[in-house]
Amino acid sequence: MPTAEWSSAVDELLQNALALVGVELSEADGELLRHTAGRYAHAWRTHFSLEHDPSGILGETNVFRYRPLKKGFCCAWRSRATRSRRCRRPLRRRRVARPCS
Repeated sequence: MPTAEWSSAVDELLQNALALVGVELSEADGELLRHTAGRYAHAWRTHFSLEHDPSGILGETNVFRYRPLKKGFCCAWRSRATRSRRCRRPLRRRRVARPCS
């Protein structure tokens, strides 16, 4: 499991995002959020930000390039009980997430 290198900018970004949705986290939930964000950052740095050709077919180039979104996607909930109703079900039904405003 990769460990993330944290900067004050990442911590500030997480705090601002939580303040926008009006959520206060417990110590354990805050640690889980930081760990999860670190895993996403690690995946972006080591895989998704790099061009790669997984098929490796000679004579053909199938280079994958992932590009960051200009506008992020979010799903906000008030409690864990409503999380599945308000987030997962609409995403499954429509197969898309709603962009953050």
